[in-house]
Amino acid sequence: MSKIEQLIKKLCPKGVEWRPLGEVCKRHHGTAITAGKMAALNKEGAPIRVFAAGNTIADVNEGDIPEKDVIREPGIVVKARGYIGFAYCERPFSHKGELWSYTAKGLPVNLKYLYYYLLTQAKQLHILARSKSVKLPQLSTGDTDNLFVPLPPRPVQDEIVKALDAMDAAVKAL
Repeated sequence: MSKIEQLIKKLCPKGVEWRPLGEVCKRHHGTAITAGKMAALNKEGAPIRVFAAGNTIADVNEGDIPEKDVIREPGIVVKARGYIGFAYCERPFSHKGELWSYTAKGLPVNLKYLYYYLLTQAKQLHILARSKSVKLPQLSTGDTDNLFVPLPPRPVQDEIVKALDAMDAAVKAL
């Protein structure tokens, strides 16, 4: 029996609680920025990462975007138009206005655990997004706010993250 299985058996013998993501996390709006402006402001090594759709990112300096739009705690960015996906960021970040992000509300939750769980839901969310829009798949904030996520006790979440991080590192090393 794995360590994760042992923890689940010990800490949640009656099963795992499920709650809507919007109850577990705080949702953040993005910043008003164009792809062109992101490209113009992009500076290697700058401290703030700005996300756009797909895999588009820019690293910008303090003051390049409004301070109110900078999130300074770990967060999950929801890429909700076209390509449906997620990004996890531990450094200061922001994102274009059509995206949104989540940070922990203070509950005993490992945000990276939620990120890994959301990755398992990307295909279903993409199907949902396609069903709502003929031209370009698009989610609404309610689609993710109301998505139920499993919340095992924090030690279980931490072990799952530890195992998945190790697997991710091994894949990247190949």
